[in-house]
Amino acid sequence: NPVRLKEFNQGVGTSMYFDGISGLQSNNIFNRIGLSQFTIECSILVDSPINVSYPMNIFSYGKDYSLRDWFNLEITSTGIIRFCTDRQNSTYVSSSSDVIKYNTKYDIAVTRDADYNLRIFVNGNIVANQVVTNCFDNYTTNSGASYAAYSDYLTVGKSGPNWNSSDASRGGFKGNIENFHYLVGTCQ
Repeated sequence: NPVRLKEFNQGVGTSMYFDGISGLQSNNIFNRIGLSQFTIECSILVDSPINVSYPMNIFSYGKDYSLRDWFNLEITSTGIIRFCTDRQNSTYVSSSSDVIKYNTKYDIAVTRDADYNLRIFVNGNIVANQVVTNCFDNYTTNSGASYAAYSDYLTVGKSGPNWNSSDASRGGFKGNIENFHYLVGTCQ
């Protein structure tokens, strides 16, 4: 079973273990954020070095890189954690390097407040902060054609809209994720 319960740290609870290929996916239309405030949080433990070519995806929203208003939270091979969004605007809210290392547990949060300040927190400390006014609905193509509501995917631990692939070298999360929370309308 590629996504399974596994001990997070020796003797300290369980979490979901992701193998770098499979992940969790929801196509519930209520995952849309739009212009709302939001909080997304989880705890992670990366269990191996990250591929240099493709960042490791923690979570993402949106079906396809060619659609507007997708987003994902990913970790690069240099330990940068970044929130990426919308191919049209190429917005990257990034930490400095060496923030995330493998074989270490981290509490991660991404929030956007009423003034559109998007912040990334690692273990309670702000590591990135930028104003992001994108409307996260992933509802139109680059040409403006509308898609049905079921085109919205929220994925956890799976390669995101950048790669949309089951190839382990293309961005799937390898390690543990626990306590994943996705709250729209609330910035904690």
